[in-house]
Amino acid sequence: MGQRANLIIVEQNKYTLYYSHWCASTLPRDLFWGAEHAINFVRIQCEVDESGWLDDVWAEGAAVIDCDKRVLLFYGGEDIQYDIPLRRVYLEMLGRAWSTWEVRWAYEGIAEIADYVGYPRFKVLSEIKEDVTSSLSPPEEKDWTDIVGSFRLDDGTLRLFPLQGEVESYILARTNLLQQFHLASCEETLSLDEWLEDDFPKGGFHVDLAEQTVDYWSAKDIPGVPSRIRAIWVGWNVTWHYDNYEHQLAATAGKLRFPHKSKELIQTYLRSILLGDYEKNPVDTILKIIDEHPEGKDIKVNPSSLRYDQLELDLSKREKIFSLVL
Repeated sequence: MGQRANLIIVEQNKYTLYYSHWCASTLPRDLFWGAEHAINFVRIQCEVDESGWLDDVWAEGAAVIDCDKRVLLFYGGEDIQYDIPLRRVYLEMLGRAWSTWEVRWAYEGIAEIADYVGYPRFKVLSEIKEDVTSSLSPPEEKDWTDIVGSFRLDDGTLRLFPLQGEVESYILARTNLLQQFHLASCEETLSLDEWLEDDFPKGGFHVDLAEQTVDYWSAKDIPGVPSRIRAIWVGWNVTWHYDNYEHQLAATAGKLRFPHKSKELIQTYLRSILLGDYEKNPVDTILKIIDEHPEGKDIKVNPSSLRYDQLELDLSKREKIFSLVL
């Protein structure tokens, strides 16, 4: 159990590394209230040496607060990490809360965090285990759609594929993908605003056979993946558009539509996230499980899971900051 995160403060060209077992999912909230609050929050976490770096398997969030250059670089959160429109509104508001700082999203996750402070990225990238798929079959239910694959053929014909899974698992299967796209059933137009009620696609890719280009975007962090994709698509022009899903919409010339929510509706949802009650202490849950476990059975508990360091801010102060950055 846990939502593990590395947190870093840079001062006088040196960084201090911290570890939190629980804050990856709450990080957008922990950071929102300005630099001073965020720095104080990081300082009460567990300070660690370089052995405390998480890799791309375990790191579910991370942040660098560079006090020298006034840069905040981070990723994490159960909501904004996978919902691009929500993330964009959040980052816009966060930028106003950190008014004199540069606020950036770490699209390559923990690898980008390591790059920033000069820690070798290969040390935070796990052993590569290829998880690829060549099936372009649609999900069993429409609302299970995660991503969209689009292909423009030599004659200009467009083929659209609603898919389940992650963008990289399809693009890394280059050979099979190019063999299967003309065999699988497809859509000529695709209106995901009719398929997905409250969700937004988490990624997409567009392959143009005539131009020999591959363009892709992803909501979640993909540490180390862009270089692997470039290595596989030798001879093709491959572009990672980060979270710029609009590129795929433009490439499909109106044949593909995504769900849309107004900025006001998104801000209302952010209000509920940021101004709601603080989450219950997860350590209490761990202790309850230990207390209730059957006699005669041993339970091993990671000591880090018994430490939960929250820096709560009074609701009236949070309301004031939220109103100022709307």
